[in-house]
Amino acid sequence: NMGDSYIQQQHGIMLKNSKMLLQLVNQILDFRKSESGKLTLQASKSNIVPFVQEIKKSFDSLAEKKNINYQLVSNSENIQVWFDKSKMKNILFNLLSNAFKFSDDHGEVTIHISTLSKKLNSKLVNYVKISVVNFGYVIPEEYTNLIFDQFYQIDNQKKNLGSGIGLSLTKRLVELHRGKITVKSSVAEGTRFSIILRLGNEHL
Repeated sequence: NMGDSYIQQQHGIMLKNSKMLLQLVNQILDFRKSESGKLTLQASKSNIVPFVQEIKKSFDSLAEKKNINYQLVSNSENIQVWFDKSKMKNILFNLLSNAFKFSDDHGEVTIHISTLSKKLNSKLVNYVKISVVNFGYVIPEEYTNLIFDQFYQIDNQKKNLGSGIGLSLTKRLVELHRGKITVKSSVAEGTRFSIILRLGNEHL
């Protein structure tokens, strides 16, 4: 029955919208908590690769709809990281939502996961790096340090590029993990948001 399938489709859209709204409300509550210093980290040790793969799936249908080449590239199957699952989900959701929002149709969005080591006070420290890269709108260099500001919005012709509280909260959630978030943007390399987290748990 034509009517039934239409109603089912509408219900599906309503459910999806209410889930997104709930996600947004939770973000605002988290943001308020982070402002008052009440946001706490519930970190446990887990393999972050399948965790990211699961979250990646949430955007598969959007990628299909926009004809975006969407993939995850990891240099390892198993990277044990101490992280807060609900907060990491929030971080990745925000970065992926942004990546898709500012991608051109037929563009590409890639998630990269890799490990790296750096010397810290003459001691070798291991990190995991998760990057989300998209091609499309390029953030002018003078704006890249403003992008995590809670009220900051780039006004670009018709596109109102509001990071709003999304990226501001993302940065706070990364810092709660004692991690670092950076952004680089160019026509050739695309826009790359990278999160760097220390492995182990002595820093937490």
